[in-house]
Amino acid sequence: MAILRRLDPGLICTHKPASRLILFSITACTTLWFLYTIVYPSEYGHGHPPPHYLHHPHYRPKPHLIPGPGAGTTPSSVWAERADEVRGAYLHAYKGYMKYAEGHDELLPVTEGYVDNFNGWRLTLVDSLDTMWIMGLHAEFEDALPVISNLNFTLEAGSYAPFFETVIRYLGGLLSAYALSEEGVLLRRADELGTMLLPAFNTKSGLPMFAVNTGT
Repeated sequence: MAILRRLDPGLICTHKPASRLILFSITACTTLWFLYTIVYPSEYGHGHPPPHYLHHPHYRPKPHLIPGPGAGTTPSSVWAERADEVRGAYLHAYKGYMKYAEGHDELLPVTEGYVDNFNGWRLTLVDSLDTMWIMGLHAEFEDALPVISNLNFTLEAGSYAPFFETVIRYLGGLLSAYALSEEGVLLRRADELGTMLLPAFNTKSGLPMFAVNTGT
């Protein structure tokens, strides 16, 4: 591998074992399918059959769809309190990231440092956009949009973006946030990133490479 790296860094992408490439491809496709079901859910919800099944003599609801004892008895005030606690925990973590690791991928909480494991494109911020929206943290969400607009997805020569992680965390983060908010900048950046990842499929098998340089 060291010899290949000295001869041509690009060879690193095309000499991965076939089984590993197949595994990553299946996982990426499964993740994209899952995101699709979130963006375009079934009319009747996941796990619920269409109405004509409800009266079929052989239809039996799945156990997890049958309300258990005491179901629905928790007061709404309790749920609201729990939601506030979860929201507070998220804000604590996110503010720590913004204070000590802004501009980088992830926070190292013990040392108050940071690490760029996944391209250095502010992974935590991109990956949590949909969480901000769902939690009603619209101020934090709006503050993140200019940052997203100015992200540079172009990698230097010799640097490679791991295809699987980039798809599920960056591309998936942008698309899920767009599905919730309909903010055009998110769709535009997702389209740009997706286009830059397409060379990963330039293989004899048609399966994506393990990693790809987004600048070439």
